[in-house]
Amino acid sequence: MQTAKQQKKVIRQLIRKKRQTLSIGQQKRASQKLLQQLLNDPTFMQARNIAIYLASDGEISQSLLLTSSDIRLKNKQFFVPIVQKNKSRQLHFTKINKHTTLKRNRYGIFEPKQVKPIQNWILDLVLMPLVAFTKEGLRLGMGGGFYDTTFSKNKTNIKQPKLIGIAHSFQCVPFIPNEPWDLPIKKVINV
Repeated sequence: MQTAKQQKKVIRQLIRKKRQTLSIGQQKRASQKLLQQLLNDPTFMQARNIAIYLASDGEISQSLLLTSSDIRLKNKQFFVPIVQKNKSRQLHFTKINKHTTLKRNRYGIFEPKQVKPIQNWILDLVLMPLVAFTKEGLRLGMGGGFYDTTFSKNKTNIKQPKLIGIAHSFQCVPFIPNEPWDLPIKKVINV
């Protein structure tokens, strides 16, 4: 019998491999569909300060949010996660726009060169990357625990942002082992 860690590893390998085989055209269409779904999503439209991620490893790109001329995006500010240099597994977020200069971090993921971290409680909404998800709201990330650590239920009364997972529809799986530290999400937008 496999442990939860082994089961998660198998799911990650299968879904990541499938995600990495998507063509540039398929990725572009997924990004365009995501933009349209977000523009029709009440939670997204009500949010002002929104955390997005810079796609890697076949994730759906959210870059159209930064470059779109759609008037409905004008009153929104976008932020991206910054992986701290220490080993805390805590994400901080910094503002981004279409003119932001980027560099790769130690995981090969792009981040802004100039960083001015905000307090995470400023965020209204976090669009989270994921490797797999279930219809019941379980999310499987890359395994580092960064989002789980950053947005785990805190014991203070500081406002928590709404968490929405972003995925290709084939990333929905029937089962993900659930461990106590795994952060559930309320909703997944999948294209």
